[in-house]
Amino acid sequence: MKPFPMMTALFLGFISLISMQCATSRTIGAEPITIAFYNVENLFDTIDDPNYADEDFTPEGKQQWSTERYYKKLNHLADVIEALGNPEIMGFAEVENRRVLEDLCQSGHLSELGYKIVHFDSPDHRGIDVALIFQSSLFTEIESRPIPVTVNDSLVKDYTTRDMLYARLKSIQGKTLHVLVNHWPSRRDGPEISEARRMQVARQTRTVIDEIQKTDPEGYIVVIGDFNDEPSDRTLQEVIGAGSSADQSKNLFNAMWAMDQQKKGSYFYRGDWNMLDQIILSKNFLTPKGIWTYDSTTVFSAPFMMYKDPKNGPLPNRTYGGTRYFGGYSDHLPVMVKLRQ
Repeated sequence: MKPFPMMTALFLGFISLISMQCATSRTIGAEPITIAFYNVENLFDTIDDPNYADEDFTPEGKQQWSTERYYKKLNHLADVIEALGNPEIMGFAEVENRRVLEDLCQSGHLSELGYKIVHFDSPDHRGIDVALIFQSSLFTEIESRPIPVTVNDSLVKDYTTRDMLYARLKSIQGKTLHVLVNHWPSRRDGPEISEARRMQVARQTRTVIDEIQKTDPEGYIVVIGDFNDEPSDRTLQEVIGAGSSADQSKNLFNAMWAMDQQKKGSYFYRGDWNMLDQIILSKNFLTPKGIWTYDSTTVFSAPFMMYKDPKNGPLPNRTYGGTRYFGGYSDHLPVMVKLRQ
């Protein structure tokens, strides 16, 4: 509708201001959207929570985790998110609580993007959780919940790990996306014991996926996380049932499969790259004329996030090595996929 002839300069200025504020967001469908995941390596606040073993990450703790170091970390992570292109949807591992996510979403340019947070406290003994953020101008949250994970362990009594996080998002076009965020048990305590833990979590994850597909057979499903296993491991290939996009026997595909076959990875350990951080998609993302269509995969490693190791070349510039403070970003690299609309 054309503006009224008597529109005042004040009203024109107001319209201009709104246009400037909206410049950081866009209309879904205009260009590909990005879904990313990042294990941010111990994003703790500086406050001791008596319910969790987080005292190392306090000013008095052995990590000497100060306010200055905390805000430096937040600004680093905000720089990474910006370099990723400000993903429309992004999952995280190793965040302590909702407070650190709120601080992150107010860091640097992120405060302009209207990110909404999905987070629930987990029973992990250190208090680290998974979380999700999404741009509220493009998606709304229809439903979200934590999904408890049970591990019967032969070594540790009352073993606890991170809950899964489930969120059902709806685009401004009214299309539904199911997102499941994971952080599976680590490889500590040796391969036999730790694999048994991850096998249990993998079965529970597959059960959740089956339930989603039963209630929404045509639904678009995104499973993201730090799985502490690689795409070719049994937990992911056999239990979750996510292989290459060409594998017709499975209804999911692992977007990191090809890069893993090329010996690329998101985490460097003892001379080798490991593809621990992954994005798994339902096969309908491969439909050429679908609502969303898979476009590409990236393990993101901008030069500013890396340091040059004399023997191994560029490696993730981490925040800590043991108790030694490096002041970097994370010991993991973020992964992301682009989807065409």
